Amino acid sequence: MTDVQDRTGAPGPGTGAGPSFPHWRGDVALELWVDVEQVPARIRLAGTLDGTTAANLSAVVVELLAEGVRDVELATEGLRVVDSSAVGALADVERLVRGTGGRLTRVGPSSGPFTRQRLSGPFGR
Repeated sequence: MTDVQDRTGAPGPGTGAGPSFPHWRGDVALELWVDVEQVPARIRLAGTLDGTTAANLSAVVVELLAEGVRDVELATEGLRVVDSSAVGALADVERLVRGTGGRLTRVGPSSGPFTRQRLSGPFGR
């Protein structure tokens, strides 16, 4: 059994997943980069956002809000989808920021589950 199987239960090389299945793809990890030196404060995400790793994102956002940050940019270009909890986690972050009177801007890929259409009109920002 590989380390990846031990930690996540994901199939590794030689487990019927095919020879091209990289052993690291099942690894559950979320990387967060936070830049508070600019306005809006930027949180860049890469890796896997799921029910487990979403707690890390929420903790970072709560800490920023406690420090008085109200304008946040969330960059999701590097995220992988695991399940619907990732989309729910992003919605939770948006509710947290807006609940304090703040503004959240999401910068994401041009297609995929983390895509968000830019709104125009009275409700767009």
